[in-house]
Amino acid sequence: MRVAAATSSGKGAIALGMAALWAVGAWLSHPLGIWPAVGGTALLLGITAVFLQGPEIRAALGLDPRALSIGFAAGAFMAAATYLLFPPVTRAAPELLAGVVRLYVDFGHLGPAALFVALPIVVACEEIVWRGVIYGALVDRVPWPLAVIAGTALYAIAHAPIGSTALVLACLGAGICWNTLRYETGSLTAVFVAHMVWDAALLVFWPLVGTSIE
Repeated sequence: MRVAAATSSGKGAIALGMAALWAVGAWLSHPLGIWPAVGGTALLLGITAVFLQGPEIRAALGLDPRALSIGFAAGAFMAAATYLLFPPVTRAAPELLAGVVRLYVDFGHLGPAALFVALPIVVACEEIVWRGVIYGALVDRVPWPLAVIAGTALYAIAHAPIGSTALVLACLGAGICWNTLRYETGSLTAVFVAHMVWDAALLVFWPLVGTSIE
C-alpha cells in the first residue's frame, strides 16, 4: 500500500510539474517565438516523460488498426466541425478572427519544410505529456469525466501565457475531444492520429483564413 501510494503521489507531482513547465514554455513564446519555446518545451518534457514512465506510455502506443482508424475519423470530424463553426463564431466575435490570423503568422515562421518535420514530433511529445502523463495522473484520482474536464482546463491554462484567446478556446475544444478519445480508446496512438489530422488540415492543407503557412 505504501509503495502504491508513493507511486501515485509521484505521478501527481510529475504531472503538476510538467503542466507548470509547459506554462513557462508558453510564456517564453514572447521572446523566443511559439515553435522554439512551446515546441522545445514539448520535446524536452516528452523525452522526460518517456524516461520516467516509459512502460506505461509504450503500453498506450502501438499500430493497432482500430486505433488508427478511430483516430483518423475523430481528427476528420474535428476538422469538419472547425470549418463549419469558424464562420458563425468569428462573425459573432470578430476579435477572434484577428487572433486566428496572428496565430497563423506565428506558426508560419517555421516554414513549410521544417513544419513537415517538426509537426509530428511536437504533436507526439505533446500527447505523451498531456494525454499520457497528465491525463494518467488525473484518471488515477478522479472519475474519468472529471479527469477529462480537469485535463482540458489545465491544457488551456498552460497555453494561456501565449496571450491568444483563440488558442485558449481551441485548447478547450480540442482538449475535450482528445481527452475523451484517450478514455474511450485507451490509446495514445488514436489521439496522436486525431491531433495530426486536425493540425495538418488547419495548418497545412486548408487554413481557416487566407494566410497560408509560408
